[in-house]
Amino acid sequence: MDTSSLPSFLAEAIKNPEEKPVKKSRFKKIWIALLGGGLFVVVLVAAFLIVQDDEAQYATTEIRRGGLVQTVEVTGELEPLTEADLAFGVSGTISNLFFQIGDSVIEGDVLAFLDADELQANLERANQVYESARAKLNQVLANVTAEEVVEAEAAVTSSEANLTAANADLEWTLATNATTIREAEIALSDARALYDHLDEENAEELRQVYEDYIEVLSAAIIEVRSALSDADGILGVENMLSNNDIESVLGANDLQTVTDATLAYRSAADLRDEAEDAFLALSSFSTNTEIESAAALVSSALSEVSVTLLYTRRALDSTRTTSSTLTIDDLEAKKTMIDAAREAIQADINALSAHDQRIRDLKIEHANSEAESYDDYLAAQQSLITAQTNSQSNESNAKSTVSIRTAELAQARATLARVVADPRKVDTASYEADVALAFAELEAAEARFKQTEILAPITGIVTDLAFDEGEYVLSGETVIQLETDAEAFRVRALVPESDIAKLAIGNRGEIMFDAYGEDVRLAGTVVAIDPAQQAVEGVVFYEIEVVLDDLASVPLKSGMSADIAIRASEREDVLFLPSRAVLESEGKRFVRVLGEDGYEERFVSIGIRGDGGYLEILEGIEEGEVIITSILD
Repeated sequence: MDTSSLPSFLAEAIKNPEEKPVKKSRFKKIWIALLGGGLFVVVLVAAFLIVQDDEAQYATTEIRRGGLVQTVEVTGELEPLTEADLAFGVSGTISNLFFQIGDSVIEGDVLAFLDADELQANLERANQVYESARAKLNQVLANVTAEEVVEAEAAVTSSEANLTAANADLEWTLATNATTIREAEIALSDARALYDHLDEENAEELRQVYEDYIEVLSAAIIEVRSALSDADGILGVENMLSNNDIESVLGANDLQTVTDATLAYRSAADLRDEAEDAFLALSSFSTNTEIESAAALVSSALSEVSVTLLYTRRALDSTRTTSSTLTIDDLEAKKTMIDAAREAIQADINALSAHDQRIRDLKIEHANSEAESYDDYLAAQQSLITAQTNSQSNESNAKSTVSIRTAELAQARATLARVVADPRKVDTASYEADVALAFAELEAAEARFKQTEILAPITGIVTDLAFDEGEYVLSGETVIQLETDAEAFRVRALVPESDIAKLAIGNRGEIMFDAYGEDVRLAGTVVAIDPAQQAVEGVVFYEIEVVLDDLASVPLKSGMSADIAIRASEREDVLFLPSRAVLESEGKRFVRVLGEDGYEERFVSIGIRGDGGYLEILEGIEEGEVIITSILD
């Protein structure tokens, strides 16, 4: 619908139906006209005439609660997956590598082990609990011995101590992570500050050099005019009376020298005037480009004056002396004057050239120092990302240990409770359930233990080993690379610097292909994020790898263009607003909350920026409050 003829607040309401205009004064008149005409066209035109008081009108929206998704959209190209990057499911120290680069492996081969003493101990404990549950089942009808009670109580005490230690380790991990990340953030801030300061410092140094350049140009301009004045005293080009005493004998032995000198003088005089105009136009507000342009004219003038003086000297060398008009001493004095002028001009040419070189050298030096400082900034940025990744892994491991110790304590207390109970009141079924529970926990421990080994998922050849035995490796970090002929596909895509921090390995996404349109969507998973940057036309990107889950639904071909929508962040049951409702002043964000007597500005804290132009609101306003998105004319 064309809204160009409607009042602005109605047009906004039609375009954004979730927002409604609020008028503090009443509508006095609304005219609606329906015009019809023509046999095949019916046009409906709605015109609203609003007569309002001096009070303001607002377009508003209510803050809502619900789910918010942050999606990163990138494009890439499909390629066959000829290599498989293999990693451990948990972090630890590599104890065994069974194959070397170039070795052939068969699907199912064990390729590597971690040092898994703790997980082995957990597995053994789970097995002991299982065996104990089986034994208890067999003793349901038997009397419980004092030794069994003591053993169960000791198990509870041991489990309590283990849980206390795990909680202490979690607190230490959280504190250490916070310190590490804070130090990385400070290092990043310092690197950025140094880079910004260096840029300002270099600009100030270059500005001072250009100010000195103006002084050099000033001296050169003065010398140009002085030298030409000396030459004109001999040639009489601009001041025709200045050479009356020698005009009749000047260059008498070679008149061509006078002609050459005169022509050179006229050219030099024109350049002198241009250079002086350009120089006089300079001020403290002149740009470096304007100064360089003036310097180029001054340099040309100096060169042409040098030629003029040379030709003038040759004319003097071809001059005859007579006792009546020009003595030998007079001629020598004029030659000496011209020689001195030539030396002065050459000195200015040298000075101008030296300053030009100084500026070029300084620009190269500044570019190198700024590049080095920026590299330091990028390194600090990467260090922060690494610290955040490591912190997440350490915290996850510590919380997992607490969960395991909590389950062990609950199991020990349950065992003690059963032991001290009257065996004749115990239901056999409960013991059977304990056996089943212990078996499930044993299977879970076995599953965790299996994550300490890497099995060959395909038949292929080992092409790379990223670590040696004895080295510590993080969960998910590539250890072994295999090359395979099996049919599989992946998409490599470049993510801009502004979005890379939003992504993490394991993010899910949908892949669409130009060849099949938007109706065909395949699932995929982010399996790798290259920490190395790539510069494309001056913009920093990072490469990610997305592996397709389902290959059977459509035929795929290498080289197909793919659009990937990656769900970077998701929030459930959160408050959110359109981003245009959130304003910013002096680095603080606020909204305008509508009330009975107008509105109040209230500061808010925001979370993620979701799809559709919405912002997560962490605090500052409550669900259901009416927020102004714009003030209408």
